[in-house]
Parts: sequence; structure tokens; C-alpha cells
Amino acid sequence: MKKAIFIFLLIPFWLEAQQNDGDSLFNLPVVHDIYLDFAQNNFWDTLVLNHDTDIYTLCNLTINGQVIDSIGVKLKGNSSYNNPSLKKSMKLDLNEFVSGKKYNGLKKFNLNNVFKDPSFLREKITLDLFNELGIPAPRCSYANVYLNNEYWGFYTVVEEVNGNFLNQRFADNDSNLYKGDPHGDLRWKGVLPSSYYSDYELDAKSDSSNDWRDLVHLIDKINNTPTNQFYDSLETILNTYDFIRYWALTNLFVNLDSYIGSGHNYYLYHNSLTNRFEWVVWDVNESFGNFKLNLSTQQIENFSLFYSGQPGSRPLIEKMVQNNPYKTQLADYTCEVLRTYFTEDYLFPKIDSIANIIRPYVYADPKKTYSNQQFENNLNQTITTTGPNGVFTILGIKPFISARINAMFSELQPYGCFAVSSETEIQEAFNLYPNPASGQITVSISGYQSPGTLKIYTLSGQKAQENPILSENTQVSTKNLSPGVYFYEIRVDETVKGYGKLVIQP
Repeated sequence: MKKAIFIFLLIPFWLEAQQNDGDSLFNLPVVHDIYLDFAQNNFWDTLVLNHDTDIYTLCNLTINGQVIDSIGVKLKGNSSYNNPSLKKSMKLDLNEFVSGKKYNGLKKFNLNNVFKDPSFLREKITLDLFNELGIPAPRCSYANVYLNNEYWGFYTVVEEVNGNFLNQRFADNDSNLYKGDPHGDLRWKGVLPSSYYSDYELDAKSDSSNDWRDLVHLIDKINNTPTNQFYDSLETILNTYDFIRYWALTNLFVNLDSYIGSGHNYYLYHNSLTNRFEWVVWDVNESFGNFKLNLSTQQIENFSLFYSGQPGSRPLIEKMVQNNPYKTQLADYTCEVLRTYFTEDYLFPKIDSIANIIRPYVYADPKKTYSNQQFENNLNQTITTTGPNGVFTILGIKPFISARINAMFSELQPYGCFAVSSETEIQEAFNLYPNPASGQITVSISGYQSPGTLKIYTLSGQKAQENPILSENTQVSTKNLSPGVYFYEIRVDETVKGYGKLVIQP
């Protein structure tokens, strides 16, 4: 059996200080070895036969040397399943046949075949950044997968959204979990729950007695609340802060096989602790503009942050983008990410690091969709290939990022969002010191004319402190802030005048 290989990994900030289920599978910097051993020689025929009936096949699992017998595996996916290669995506359920089985606390996880990505990076980079920013999303790693000791290929390993996931992200897993598939566009279809059964999936283990009324109530609020009451109404039923952050990153990565494009591929969890729905990311393998909606390369690179589809087709983002507070929050958060994380300086070294490590495993994959040269080329350039539907263009990873940065800064200029060269001029008007700080900071605004606001956020995006700026030099206590790293934002007349990271020392 091969030894596990070390690989670069972004560790989500919310996991750094604690141990959680799945840490060894997702947070250790290794490429895993996963062996699935079936008793029957014709196991592949059985897996294929069971795909349409959604039935698990019995097998034994060996992962990084640990043997877990009598687990269930099934082939999964739609387009990823229908690709011509024998390398299919799989879901592993360690409890399907015998309850109580786990690997590092996990009962389920997914093996994705990366069928549409020559770079093998789209899913990994996207999910890592969602997690790095504390937006509820599955974690992702890599594995060599073997079926009855035959090397089957190099896969991404993706966390399952289930009770383990919910308990770690929300400290709660006792309520309804819905998957927005196959047509989860959140359009109103009336008060009968049965009207929504074909568009969404209710997790079979939700403690709900099959009660869909909470989802119907959410869809009712989204679609039927008067415009002047929409903001206050939505705030009571949806965690809009996390949704806006999901929206911003999904748009930056132009992942159109999502709610903003195709109208599915997400989860909604009714958090019983807050009585609000939580939005959870799912299925990002088409990010970096790979799901095109018949758009050209130029249209994808310049895809508008405020796109909301045809009128009435995506009511949640359509209503939110027509609401000025939500539209401003979306613009501000996107600008913050453009200045800190969605940058060439931040992403390119990570891309290079991961590509350098996975390269030999991509090369060795006997069933991958694309060639070794296409893997190399797609890191730095757009490639054109031929598939069942004709000629297909796959945008280069790094050029896509550069193009999106330029397009977004251009679109967001009216919101006071500028690239670094312009940002210096904006931030010359204020100073925040000392930084790092201990106990107190001073906010100095040159040419002070009107009151402003200092907002300090945790890395998870929760507001930790808000203080008025009432003079040219305003002293602000930081004694109530725990030591650590924060984001700050300075606004004057509802315009962002500056932002950055603030370090609080003991």
C-alpha cells in the first residue's frame, strides 16, 4: 500500500483551534489512499445497474491503512456520471449496512471524478476559499482510489452535508435540511407542500415527520412580502449575511451551475437555535466559468455581480438586488474579498503549490478526461477541446482570476471600490493606529467634516464592535476584543473610506 503524500491545504480559520470530525481526511495536508474491495468480480456491472435505482453496493473500505468492513458505495451524479470514462463519482456511506461505523467521525463522504476540469483545481480552490472565509461549505481534499486493487484514478474527496456538518458549522442538527435540487429556484407555487416535492429534497433523517411548512413559509416570505417590508421580513427567516457572502463568491468564481444560474446545487438548513435558514454551498466543480449558460468567454469574464436572471426566475436574488441595503452589502463584501483574498498575490501561489504536488497523480490517472498537456496548459491559458456537444472552451485558471478582478473593480467603482493604485488615494484620508493594538486605537480622519462609523468584524464575518467617529481624532477602546485578527471598516456618509486587518494583542 502506498504511503500518504503531503499536499498544500488551506485550513479554515474556524477549524484551527479545535478538533472536529473529518479533520484527518480534510485538514491534514495529505493525498489519501482509498481502497474499495468488493466480494464479486463483476462489481462494476453491479454499481452501474444500481446507479439508476440509487442503491448502495456492499464493500470493504481501507483508507490510509485503516480497514472498515461492510460499508456502502454507489455511483452518483448526472453529467459527471454520463461522461464516457469508467471513472465515475461515488458516494460512500459507512453506515448503510452496519450502523455505528465511522472514519475520523464521518459517516459519509464523496469521491468526485473531476470529469470537466483539466486543472483538477476548480473544486479545490473554490471550496477552500469558501471555508477560509467561514462561509458554510464542504471541505475538499484529494485521494488515489483503487477498486479491487486496480488503480481507478485521482479524485477529489468532498465532505457530505449531513448531521456532522451541521453540528460543526451551526452547533445544531435537529431541524430540516433541504437540498435545492433538481429545481430549487425558490419560486412560489402555492401553500401546499406537495407542490414543492419534485423541486427539493428533504433529508430523510430530518426530525420533521416530513413537515415541509418551514420551507413553504420561507418561499412565501421571499415572493409575497411587500417591497417596503422585504428587508425586515427576510432578516427574520434567512441568515442573509452568509447568503450574501455565498452570493459574492459564487459570482466571483462565475459558478453558474448554482442558484444564481441553473437554480439548484445548494442546501438550506432550518437552524433551530436561531429559527432562521442557513445557506450551504454545494457542487462547485463547474466554477471558473465552466458552466456557460451559452455565454461567451468575454461575457463570463465580465459577468455582472448583480445578475439575477430572467424576471421572476430567481426571486431571492432578484428581490435582494432591488433592495438598496442588500445591494450595498453585496458590493461592499465583494470589494472586501477582492482586496484581500480574491487576488493574484493570494491565489496564484496556492494554485502553483497545489499543482506542483498533484502533478504526478494527475499524470498517473489512467481514466482522466484530459491529457497531461491540457492539465499544464489550463493552469495558465484557455484551452479548446472537443466533446459530445462539439467544441468546448475551458477558461485558464489564472487568466480567469485576473479577468474577474479587473471586471469586478470596474463594475464596483460607483460603490467606492478601487484597485490598489486608487485605493492608496482613498485611504490617505484616514489613519488607524496603533496596529497591532492593545486596549485602545485612534482613528484619524484628515479634513473631518461629518460623523462616521468604525465597524470591527471577526474573521467569520460577525460584527464584534461598532463605534461612532465624532472628531478628526477619535479614540476607541478595544478592551472587549479578544486577542486575534479582525477586519475593520470605516464609513463616512455611508461610503466606505477605508478598511483593513486589525490585530489585537493580549
